[in-house]
Amino acid sequence: AAMADQDARSCYDNPEASRATGYSREELLTMGVGEIDTDFSSEKWPALWQQLIEQRSMTFEGIHKTKTGKVYPVEVTTNYLEFSGQVYNLGLVRDITERKKIEAALQEAKERAESASRAKTEFLANMSHELRTPMHGVISMTHLLRSTKLDPEQDEYLENVELSARSLLAIISDILDISKVEAGKLEFEYTDFSLRQTIHEMVGSHAYTIRQKGLELICDLPDDLPDILQGDALRVKQIFLNLLGNAIKFTAQGRITIEARQVSRDSNSITLRLSVRD
Repeated sequence: AAMADQDARSCYDNPEASRATGYSREELLTMGVGEIDTDFSSEKWPALWQQLIEQRSMTFEGIHKTKTGKVYPVEVTTNYLEFSGQVYNLGLVRDITERKKIEAALQEAKERAESASRAKTEFLANMSHELRTPMHGVISMTHLLRSTKLDPEQDEYLENVELSARSLLAIISDILDISKVEAGKLEFEYTDFSLRQTIHEMVGSHAYTIRQKGLELICDLPDDLPDILQGDALRVKQIFLNLLGNAIKFTAQGRITIEARQVSRDSNSITLRLSVRD
């Protein structure tokens, strides 16, 4: 603790102030605030003093200097004090060296985490590109294989292989979407697609598991649903595949229902509520 008068001259210092600064208490009483506080400005002192009178108490951070020239960060709480007809500035000073070290360590950790996040985003974007190329190769080969002579059962299996490959390709695209979301660049697409065909493909990609678990699958779509809709088919697949996958995983026996209900419709647009119920 230290006390200064209106002219920023020291008039009281406790033993801790002497220990922290390296000056004796007698030396401190002959010194001004500016000889300890490196941020002190005689030009700004009158305005600061007036602010203290108005607020009565202020807390701020600064840098203090010891007798040997060493500087250290401090937190200062100043209080306006009137005593025996005189006015004073009573300052309570706290050495915050350790706190600053912790803050610096936290900032460094934050910067490392942000750097790692940026590296992760770049890695995901690069990996999605690397993975997408062979997946296109798998899909192309299934097309070629289906052009050969196959019996009906083989053709069905191969169709499911292709649908699963396309689903995996969509997942890879999801990974790329993560990096787009983090970069704030994700945009919805508006292209023509068939909701019935989209659902058929998604069910086909899970057909083996559904059949293996002996589950009943019902698709309840409106009879007047247009054959072609315009929207983001990939987002529809992303959500549906997640819901359908969970429904299959957590349904031991029974029925899974895929349902579409019309919420609103006009001459140019239709709003549907899509659900997966298990």
